Amino acid sequence: MLTASEVRWLIRVQLRRRGDHAALARSWGVSTGTLADVLSGRRPPGGRILEGLDLRRVAGYVRR
Repeated sequence: MLTASEVRWLIRVQLRRRGDHAALARSWGVSTGTLADVLSGRRPPGGRILEGLDLRRVAGYVRR
């Protein structure tokens, strides 16, 4: 499993490949504001961003 910061790191890798926030946001079908919020940690990545990263959100339980 990845941490939230690792997912943000993956987004930054894609950002470097695409060149700018607008191109990456457009390719994932999200606004640049949403992308900025996710990168800053103000909101978690939604379905479109996770799909663009080929990830899915999972919830789990562990023993105490």
